[in-house]
Amino acid sequence: MAAIEPSTSEPRLLLDVLETISTGDYAFVDGRDRVSEVPYASLRERVGRVAAALARQGIRPGDRVGLMSSDKRELLLTFLGVVAAGAIPVPVAEAHLMADLDAHLASCAAILRRAGARALVASRGLVPVVWSLRAEVEGARVLDGGALLEDDAGDRWVEAEADAPCFLQFTSGSTAAPKGVVVTHRSLAANAVGIMRHGLEVREGDRALAWLPLFHDMGLIGFGLAPLWAALPVVLLPTISFLKRPHSWMAAMSRFEATITFAPNFAYGLAARRARVEGLDLSRVRVDGCGAEPIAAATLEAFCRAYAPAGFRAEAMMPCYGLAETTLAATFAPRLRPLEVLHAEAEALEVCGEVRPTSATAGARGCVSCGVPFPGHEVRVIDADGRRLDEDQVGEVVVRGPSVAGGYWDDPDASRDVFVDDGLRTGDLGFLHQGELYLLGREKELVI
Repeated sequence: MAAIEPSTSEPRLLLDVLETISTGDYAFVDGRDRVSEVPYASLRERVGRVAAALARQGIRPGDRVGLMSSDKRELLLTFLGVVAAGAIPVPVAEAHLMADLDAHLASCAAILRRAGARALVASRGLVPVVWSLRAEVEGARVLDGGALLEDDAGDRWVEAEADAPCFLQFTSGSTAAPKGVVVTHRSLAANAVGIMRHGLEVREGDRALAWLPLFHDMGLIGFGLAPLWAALPVVLLPTISFLKRPHSWMAAMSRFEATITFAPNFAYGLAARRARVEGLDLSRVRVDGCGAEPIAAATLEAFCRAYAPAGFRAEAMMPCYGLAETTLAATFAPRLRPLEVLHAEAEALEVCGEVRPTSATAGARGCVSCGVPFPGHEVRVIDADGRRLDEDQVGEVVVRGPSVAGGYWDDPDASRDVFVDDGLRTGDLGFLHQGELYLLGREKELVI
């Protein structure tokens, strides 16, 4: 496995990594359980061809290109091809995952208009479905992603500047209208190296596995892009397979002898309730990460109990914290440690903003530690006036460091409010206790 750059060096940018990577691969599992592999060493050639095909379709450096695909192989390769063409990918949710197709297409149209997209690349089966977006997004074309991958008539490679946009990650819209976070080449590289080296401590023999959708940052960055910096092999399952059969996640971990996986809290609850452990061997799993939404200790503990008969170790569970505005990850709990749960008096937390540790009684609130930031990054807690708070005082979480993204696309007012001179104001409430971060929720709004 290729080593990640020494910590004293500036992390290599994505296109530089693609130029030199020689080991590792993606293994894509389809709905019929068939596996197709794409060696990382072949990415430079494949991606260059996609970039050339996009250029012949009129895509120029700086253009924004929407991406919607139900095929993870196609989405990743076209994403990288857009970057190699010097354009800016804008991933949007897969249409087949949405119950209300009309509402979903309207949401996609709003995102593409906000981004000023010149084109939408869709998988072949979705092209007829999204054709109506041409009228909704002025000047945008709908391109067949499969045709771009089959094109074999050239090569294109546009070198990137470190502070230029790499892609736009639109926020989930759980608490407000979606905003386009500008993930720069520099912030992506810093976060990828932080995750691979300091968070996961990737080692020889590791293999990652995920069912997460690739339009979302945890799937796209965590399992599509960041592994390239460590030449970490990745198995990517269909998202719909997990939603239909939650037990298939851990079954795949056993089958592919995977050592690293991540998911939101709700997924661990589903997998625990639908657990089937007969014939599984989860003894190789060393990182089972949890983030992207509030973490409930009871949910993770139930998961650990459900899969212990298959050899799953509770110390593999790793809570973390992140958000699109920090590219992906901001903090990781230490590895090989059981869940760290702090019980505090609920009234003191909510009324006084103070942490008063207590036992696990009816009047206590259990808070899960999300760990510490990467080297070169800082997490602090501030009050309403921006003053730094001491440990065990509740306030707004602020993150500073090279992983912080480059602001919101075409929204200077929102950027000024959130991306301040001394860090990113996350809008999340939390506190520090013995150097570790604990989250309590949103500062002003309820999460939907």
